[in-house]
Amino acid sequence: MGMTLKNVFDALGSGELFQNAVSENFTIRPSNFNRLIPLVNLGLINLFREFRLKIVEKEFTYVEDQVIYDLNIEGDFVEVLDLYYKGISLPRNSSPQFKYEWQAEYDAGMYFTLGNSGTIKIGKGIVSDFTVAYKALHPKIELIAESEFATTNAEDILIDLPYAYLNALVYFISHKISTSLDAQSVATKNPFNVGNNYLGLYKNEVDLLKLQSYEVDQPLQSNKFFDSGFV
Repeated sequence: MGMTLKNVFDALGSGELFQNAVSENFTIRPSNFNRLIPLVNLGLINLFREFRLKIVEKEFTYVEDQVIYDLNIEGDFVEVLDLYYKGISLPRNSSPQFKYEWQAEYDAGMYFTLGNSGTIKIGKGIVSDFTVAYKALHPKIELIAESEFATTNAEDILIDLPYAYLNALVYFISHKISTSLDAQSVATKNPFNVGNNYLGLYKNEVDLLKLQSYEVDQPLQSNKFFDSGFV
């Protein structure tokens, strides 16, 4: 069985937040689920932006003489990763040096370019159907209705995240909670507040995951923790 919301809450309640008001006897109280679920969602957003955790492939039907295609990708979209043509991943034309680095592909028109407003432009060598692969976000975990607190089991709420990323998710949530609790240190910009300590642990864990080859994405654009304005 994969990771569940209970795994996250158990890690928070028994380790990082057992002294916090959201837990009791090392367990997150159901009445506090909705306080933590938005932070779980934020943590998942950051991890799924940072790592290649969910890849979606969308097939496109080639239209003769058409070079610009509207991606029409839903709200879980992060960034385009690859374009596959006849089973081959084609390079992306993203720099002035492209035609020198990929001379054969450039001459054959076997490449693609990202356009404005969610479009993609294909090279002249692509003359049949192709597939675009993009990085996507984790589905949003919905809040629990107050009337359902007594019957809700966090173990029934699945999270599609490898266990290797659990520490990073817990550190992120702890950073957000600790920062809000340590409002005085934040207001005075004290670098030694607890929230900043958890932020450092989160960044270290992300670096460790990349070092251990859990980072399988080579981002086309930066999607770092700081881009989301959490510092």
